[in-house]
Amino acid sequence: MASLVRLTFFAALAVVAFSACRQPDDRQLTADQLRQLGAGIAAMPQTAVVVLRLDLQAIASTPLAATVGQALRARHPGVAALATRLATGCGGSIAQLGEVVVGVAASREMGAYPTVIAAHTLLPSESVVSCMRALTGVPGEAAVLDDLPVLFFSNAGGGVWMMQTGQTARGSQWLLANRQDMLRQAVVAARGGPSVLSNSRLAPQLVVAGQGNAPLWAVGLVPPGFAESLRVRSQDRLANGPSALILRVGVRGGLRVTVIAQMASAADANSLKLLINDEVGALSMAAQAWRLGRLVAAIEVEAVGTTVVANGTYSEREIEQLLAAIDNSWPNQQDAPPTPGLPPGGT
Repeated sequence: MASLVRLTFFAALAVVAFSACRQPDDRQLTADQLRQLGAGIAAMPQTAVVVLRLDLQAIASTPLAATVGQALRARHPGVAALATRLATGCGGSIAQLGEVVVGVAASREMGAYPTVIAAHTLLPSESVVSCMRALTGVPGEAAVLDDLPVLFFSNAGGGVWMMQTGQTARGSQWLLANRQDMLRQAVVAARGGPSVLSNSRLAPQLVVAGQGNAPLWAVGLVPPGFAESLRVRSQDRLANGPSALILRVGVRGGLRVTVIAQMASAADANSLKLLINDEVGALSMAAQAWRLGRLVAAIEVEAVGTTVVANGTYSEREIEQLLAAIDNSWPNQQDAPPTPGLPPGGT
């Protein structure tokens, strides 16, 4: 399980790692563009450097989600226990959590990045609170933040502040944050104040990410250090590293992953394409040891103007093969660290 957690973590770092373009203000976005970005996008603070959107209802309804979920539950007791807690506390299915948009700011304090979540659920408010209790293992405390009623769920790392922002016949809407200042910024954004839609570096990348109605997409501004490390790795073929990276994931009929890197020039785009092709070739050879060489080699890379696009398309059977290879990287399942938030053994 720890291998899977590490894989997810490094994939997330890659998403964080890649933006610049001129951006009109949010009033120039069309209604369709705003819809594709998700209902919670307007609540993302202007300080966010990474934005992730998950349509859990769309993802959970696919055969791929069922296949992956079944495989993980069968192989990992911790995942099975967590799934049981979610099903019990979250309305019987993770799909009921609806649409979730996550924003992450750059500054890191006490081991955690400031994070805010806008959730448009298909659950009544009491069910969402029950779900949060199941996830955190604590009952939550009623509190007040700037005269607004909130719930605070404490944990060893600090805690989570939670505020209801709406209720409809279809469900309830919430803001959650691991810091009070992030929750304040999200409330301001949701009320029409500064948000990521008025962030001149991030907003144009959001529009690109939302194209195609992918159920999972993410956008991240590139940390200067990461861009510089790529330039060095390219042996100075890159004059400038990428400024933003966009991830889109489709889950209908298998898994389709698209990664888009925004570059400063066409020359840099072509240089990055060559570098990625070199890395894919090397990884493909190394992956032969786990019989995954073909999966890596299936990645296709092209440079279009100042953009580099990498695509990988995989069947459900190939995803099962990947999961099995990850499992086999642990000589003994009992040697793997427990799932975060669960005691050893997942009970």
